[in-house]
Amino acid sequence: MQRGFVLLYTLWVLLGGVVLLGGVSLWSQHRARAAAAQLQAQQLEAKLESAAHSLSFRLLSLASRPLGLAQTQLSSLEADGVRAGLQATDGLLDLNQADPGDMALVMQAAGVPDAALKAEALMRRRPVQTYASLAAIGLDERSTRCLLRHVTLSSGQQRPRADLASADLRRLLGLKLGASGFASDELAAASPVVDQVQVAGSSFRYWLSHTGDPLGSELLVEVRVTGRGEPPIQVLEWYWLPRAAEPALGCGP
Repeated sequence: MQRGFVLLYTLWVLLGGVVLLGGVSLWSQHRARAAAAQLQAQQLEAKLESAAHSLSFRLLSLASRPLGLAQTQLSSLEADGVRAGLQATDGLLDLNQADPGDMALVMQAAGVPDAALKAEALMRRRPVQTYASLAAIGLDERSTRCLLRHVTLSSGQQRPRADLASADLRRLLGLKLGASGFASDELAAASPVVDQVQVAGSSFRYWLSHTGDPLGSELLVEVRVTGRGEPPIQVLEWYWLPRAAEPALGCGP
């Protein structure tokens, strides 16, 4: 009887050891996967940051002449999996300068719930210093990502310039092109920059993402080309967009 008891006890200890070792192994694998995922995320973020600096150098190389001939170089880039788009901020609605009516229209078009109330809340919080402040007026991740396609902190104008605005923004706000006005609607989604715009003294925005990022991280950078030697590029905003909870969900009401 005693021998049987000892045998059962030994088997129980061995079984417990196997279970424990299995648990340790699974925990180790989980930690290894988490560390690898974190390293990959850091590498992808570094690539986006590097691409932002590269775009700044491209702008500097064009600072003494119009951008018209360089649209194909700057409008939409993709290298090493990084996608980059460029916008002229003068073609966007300024969060600190727009009137409540225009702001509410753009918010509604971007699918922001209670757009009029959110626009009023934004007016009360001016001046807005960073896009992160949009969370304080109740914008969720989806609304923030959608709205930022149309608004800026860097134009300093009450309304967007019609020749730099996208076709959708022109229709929404009733912006009219002048007799000699020109708009490049084919490039409007990525780079509504036309040949009348000089680089020096102008503000631009970069949209950066990576095809290998399953979480859909996006880096938004706004800069001003100063036209001076120091600093040649002034960073106005550097903002990591909230990750989309539902990447397939489009913008709009």
